[in-house]
Amino acid sequence: MRKILKRYSNFIDSRDSLDSKVFAIILTIGGLITGISTVFTFVEGMGLIATLSTGLCCLLIVAIGFASYELGKEKQCHLLLCLFLNFILVPVTFFMCGGVRSGMTLYFLTCLYIIVPSVIDNRQRLVTFIVSVLMFCAVIFVSTFVRPSWVKAVDDVTWYYDVIISLVLNAICIYYMTQLTINSYENERRAKDALNARLEELAVMDELTGLYNRREMFERLGNRRNRGVAQKRFLVMLDIDNFKKVNDTYGHVFGDQVLSEISRVIKENLGQHSSEFAARYGGEEFLYILFNPTVEEAFERAEKIREAVYGIKYSEHEELHVSISCGFAEFPFGEDINETLKRADKLLYQAKNAGKNRIER
Repeated sequence: MRKILKRYSNFIDSRDSLDSKVFAIILTIGGLITGISTVFTFVEGMGLIATLSTGLCCLLIVAIGFASYELGKEKQCHLLLCLFLNFILVPVTFFMCGGVRSGMTLYFLTCLYIIVPSVIDNRQRLVTFIVSVLMFCAVIFVSTFVRPSWVKAVDDVTWYYDVIISLVLNAICIYYMTQLTINSYENERRAKDALNARLEELAVMDELTGLYNRREMFERLGNRRNRGVAQKRFLVMLDIDNFKKVNDTYGHVFGDQVLSEISRVIKENLGQHSSEFAARYGGEEFLYILFNPTVEEAFERAEKIREAVYGIKYSEHEELHVSISCGFAEFPFGEDINETLKRADKLLYQAKNAGKNRIER
């Protein structure tokens, strides 16, 4: 039993839309209800015609399910099932099972409830809903005032049990579909929130390295954000030495791995200050903004990154040591970022010309 329920749950989860899930559940519940009703109409002695009508309805629901999933006619079967339930199954069963002296009016409400998720087109949904309400009202009117003789008479005990059974079955149906609707909404909302978060991340982050991108870097370093912090701030411009040779020798896939590994080292050495960050400035260039009380402490942190980068071990090429050259410059609050970048860039090229794998300040 547990395996059957698990397979059914997986089948429902595999449906790609809410209306498709609801349709599958309606088929299941409709088949169960008509099947159970067939048994009870027989046990309660409500007559052969009542038993056959509910039994045939059960078979018709099975046929709709077969046409939907085996013949690939799901969209057409959505409306067909709704029309069948509202205009054939429930009205006929209403007369056969006692009319208003039964639990059939509860099925009227359930049938109205399932129109919204079952009928996809908005106009078609509204028309179906209005016509269904009128249909059910007409059925009750005819059974009470026009042709009461058409209604299968039931005694008080049968009426009592039928109402209880109908209430339980319809309550389960409504609860399950409501729960499914809520869960589907929550899943869609979470998926939407995750997508928005991902889009926001992609808008500010470099996908390969996980560092901020160039646009976000300038946003964070803009003059409007350069005020209100008393601690000293420094900018380190890092560039991978001989990166073109690495790409040409080992391939661009390995080159991306080098970029990722160096980015990891930079992120691991970010300080606790909330305004510290690192960004990918260009192809193999990075920027790192750090805070420290003294120049020497800040420089030591930058030197620690340089040494850690040189010490990275690449499993595919253990003999390889990739190095970086850096320009280290103080970044006063209120100074235009372009001025600081020019000074850091000039220092970076001095480090390159002085032999690479070093920091100039």
